[in-house]
Amino acid sequence: LASLTSLAVFDVSNNQLVGPIPHGNNFNTFEEGSYLGNLGLCGSPLPQCGEDDKPMTMPPTRRSEDEGFLTEWKVVMMGYACGTVIGMAWGYYLVFIREPFWVVKCVTKVELAMVKLFVKRGVRRGRN
Repeated sequence: LASLTSLAVFDVSNNQLVGPIPHGNNFNTFEEGSYLGNLGLCGSPLPQCGEDDKPMTMPPTRRSEDEGFLTEWKVVMMGYACGTVIGMAWGYYLVFIREPFWVVKCVTKVELAMVKLFVKRGVRRGRN
């Protein structure tokens, strides 16, 4: 970015940026307001970095354990809900919209297998 020759508007406020602001063609022309809310930035027009040119450290953000746990469960429940809705829609489509020939085929195959098994064993119908 420092090598750009023309840049009319530049605003990186509140982006949690860290490090020294580059020196170059246009970066020297922007005001301090363009960099507000970035506690880790330093250099002109903001306060200078330390002697070793290291950026100021950002304060650590605290996130409660419960917040992470709830976020994970929200994702799991959204996936479960989507899967349930899609599964029920497919089930409805296969059974009620489309004529269930596949059910008839499955039942017929099972019935034929049972008949063949009974014929092999010599099972007779009726009384002896």
